[in-house]
Order: sequence, then structure tokens, then C-alpha cells
Amino acid sequence: MLSLGAKSETQSQIYKGLAFNLSEIEQNEIQKGFCQLIHRLNSRNLKTHVKTGSALFLDKSLEVLPTFLEDVRHLYDAEDFSIDFLNNTGAKQHINDYVKNKTNGTIINSVKYLSKNTRMILVNYILFKGYWEKSFHPDLTIEDFCAYGNTTVKSNMMHKVALYKFVRDEELFCSVVEVPYSGVAVALFILPDRGKLKDLESSLVKEDLDKWRTYFQYK
Repeated sequence: MLSLGAKSETQSQIYKGLAFNLSEIEQNEIQKGFCQLIHRLNSRNLKTHVKTGSALFLDKSLEVLPTFLEDVRHLYDAEDFSIDFLNNTGAKQHINDYVKNKTNGTIINSVKYLSKNTRMILVNYILFKGYWEKSFHPDLTIEDFCAYGNTTVKSNMMHKVALYKFVRDEELFCSVVEVPYSGVAVALFILPDRGKLKDLESSLVKEDLDKWRTYFQYK
């Protein structure tokens, strides 16, 4: 969406950050692809529910090209609002109320701070609700999570003994567990070896997901 309102080097850097090569794919194809993805994610199914959305909050003093607003509405189903960013408290309240309402009260206080120089905010939100294929019993919840070294923090952690698809990736120094939801959705938990998180983040590509699906075994 940002690329729709950018030009020249700024636009090129946005596409580069998203790993798009404009010599291989046209900009309109990229935008159409995201449009189709959003509609697919927001399509309802009986087992899982995904709700995504975007909104532009623009200072009332800004003059925005009508074509930009038309594109973000058409391609991204985005809403746009003209608000007074000089009223810092009111602007935050407006944005937070919008996100809270769109996510059924799940996401609150999405914006905690606004610079006095802020004149535009682009908000993206996502809400997911699904049911595990093999439910986790609440009474088996454990609280101790090993963060790093000998440090533990208190956090509610699901616990269950069952067979799940598992693969060990020695090249990326990680283990992967697939936990299915009812229906077709699955959650992939990628567990890096100690001290290998940054290496994993910098190396992970889409092809790794395809590779893991090939080698998954129940364990």
C-alpha cells in the first residue's frame, strides 16, 4: 500500500524490501496479487476465521491525490479518515477505537505514542481465531517459559503429549513442529537452536517451507 503513494527511489526500496524484482514482475501484478491474497484471507470458513484490514488516518491539512485513495480502497479494501493530528490525545483515541472495534475488542491501545510531527498513520490489523484439531486441556497449562540462559518468565503455555509432524533442519539449526487446526489451517512452530535465532531469521525463505513439508514425520 505504501508503494502506491511512493515514487522513484523510495518506491524501489519498498519493493526491494518485499523481495520483488521489478525486472521480473510488473507493479500492477504485485498489487493485484496482494488484492487477491487479502480477499482469500478474509473469506469465511466454518473452522477458522481470519480478519485482516487496513486504514489510513490523514491529517485534515493534507492534500492527497484522489487516485491514491481510490487505489488503496479498491486494491486493499482500506478505509481512510481525515483527523486532527494536532489534537494528539484525540487522534490516538480515534485510531485505537477503530482498531478495537474492527478486532472485536481483542487489540486495544494499538497506538501508545504519536510524535507531534505525525501527519499520517497507516494501520494494518489481523485477527485469527481457530480451534485445534487436537485440543489442549486447560488444566495442563504450565507457566514457566525458558527465555534464554537460565532465565525463566511466567507465561501461560499449552502442554500436550501427542504425535505431531516434526522435522529437524540441520542447515538452519532449527526444529519445526506442525500443529493442525480443525479444517485446513496449520500452525508451524519454528524452534531455533540456542543462539541461532538471528541466523535463522536472515536465512529463512519460502523454499524452506516446501522442504519441510517433504520431510515431515510424525513424532
